[in-house]
Amino acid sequence: MGDRRQTSRQYGLTSKYPKHGNDLHHEVELVYRIGKAGVPQTIEEAMTFIDGYTLGIDLTLRDVQEELKNKGLPWEMSKAFEQSALIGDFKSYNGTDDLENISFKCLINGEVRQSGNSGDMIFSIENLILALGKIWTFQPYDLIYTGTPAGVSALKIGDKITAESESIGSFSWEIVS
Repeated sequence: MGDRRQTSRQYGLTSKYPKHGNDLHHEVELVYRIGKAGVPQTIEEAMTFIDGYTLGIDLTLRDVQEELKNKGLPWEMSKAFEQSALIGDFKSYNGTDDLENISFKCLINGEVRQSGNSGDMIFSIENLILALGKIWTFQPYDLIYTGTPAGVSALKIGDKITAESESIGSFSWEIVS
């Protein structure tokens, strides 16, 4: 398929601002795609479950989240709504890429709001896969969003959000009504 480092998705993708909240926030995250079914037993085996990775944007309605938290209720309505998990094009993983040193960032209207590196994550991807495998049996195309660096901030209609990494690509969406 060629070198995917130059991948850029800048062709007008959009995400609708949800109607059930008023305080939408972004979180840029590394996203790993699972390529086979099963439950890994070791760190080495966990790495064989990855078949691709990309960048994603996890959107959260903070006002809805706070209301639900205060009532002791689950947060699904604040995090699981239509177009709440934006995702870039996947880069294939063949076992040789350095997943412990992926720099990435999030820009809002061209201004850097978040910047991180996979090496700064609290848990490595292989440890995340092992921990999740204690709860679920993986299936092909399962996705793991890994968490976000500091700098989460609010979005408004008309904002352009870009997730970017030299080693993965650049992916943009506009927030629309």
